[in-house]
Amino acid sequence: MRAATTAAAIAIALSAAACSDLGEPCRNDARCGGDLVCQLPVAADGSVASEGVCGYSLRVRGDVCAVSEECDKGLFCSNELPSDVVQRFGRCVEVQAEGEPCSHDENCAAGLSCAVPEGAETGTCAAAAQPRAD
Repeated sequence: MRAATTAAAIAIALSAAACSDLGEPCRNDARCGGDLVCQLPVAADGSVASEGVCGYSLRVRGDVCAVSEECDKGLFCSNELPSDVVQRFGRCVEVQAEGEPCSHDENCAAGLSCAVPEGAETGTCAAAAQPRAD
């Protein structure tokens, strides 16, 4: 019976050593506990860092969100868009096409930016102005 108790104690110790809390450093998902995953930062050149932090999985299209950072790549939280209804939570939605409403450049598809008129809170996704060739 003593061997079983020792084995159980070792298993618990190993389990505790492998689990990290939200925001703790990690190198892979196995290091994060519960529903957490290891979020490894991606550099502008597309390279992935070797160390990240434990966090929740990014949400997919249609999932409830509070901020865009919770949504997967290519999505943003709809509560950033203009609405007559005060939204505490939104849904992860695909980025907007040219002419669609936006409040940040990140709301717009690649190659577009959010053109917000002076004094307004929201604008529309538009192609970046090209410099004139003289």
